[in-house]
Amino acid sequence: MNEEASQDDWKLDEWTIKSFKEKDWNLLKTYVERYLQLPLDEREQLTNKVSNILIEKIGIDTSGKTALELERMLFTLYLHLKEEWEFE
Repeated sequence: MNEEASQDDWKLDEWTIKSFKEKDWNLLKTYVERYLQLPLDEREQLTNKVSNILIEKIGIDTSGKTALELERMLFTLYLHLKEEWEFE
């Protein structure tokens, strides 16, 4: 990603954040962890698959969005969910 994502990019309310389950978090976490290791074509395919599952879960249509837009949304979602699922 060319720009850093931040939680301010996409405001999510508490109910929306709580609607994601552990399997959603694990999927998103794995996506973020593998992101830089994947060749560009595989990265775009995986971005589309993961965003179809997670972003559409909260009622946002992903069709017509670029891979970069979807990546940014997924990384922003990751920042929101990380606070909920990562325990220190």
